[in-house]
Amino acid sequence: MQEANTARYQFQLAYYNRQGTLMRILGIVTRRGLDLPYVHAEPCGDVHKVTVRVAVNPKQLGQLCREWSVTPDVVEIGEPIQVIGTWNAFQRARSRVSAKMRRLAKGESPRQPRRSALARLFAFVPSR
Repeated sequence: MQEANTARYQFQLAYYNRQGTLMRILGIVTRRGLDLPYVHAEPCGDVHKVTVRVAVNPKQLGQLCREWSVTPDVVEIGEPIQVIGTWNAFQRARSRVSAKMRRLAKGESPRQPRRSALARLFAFVPSR
């Protein structure tokens, strides 16, 4: 659950693709107990680029930027961009999964998938 003073940010970092660099970059986020709903890494010329979205408070924002700046093989840290509006489909999917888990924990049966209108129509047609 997000705190009241957290905001969602997108970070872009450029790094040399050497052994363990990407894991060090992501480890800085995960050891603070922050969720990583979006991570995308790709080659970009001589370096690689990783895009990370995470919800942080102002203190954590400074900590992440400071620690990434001293990480070996990190070439550049882009300006953090605050994400306004909907977070992404991941947040909605996660809330649906947690609702399903709560129903199962209560002992309720899982919801049956809805049949399409065509399937409902053919369900009432007698077979020959």
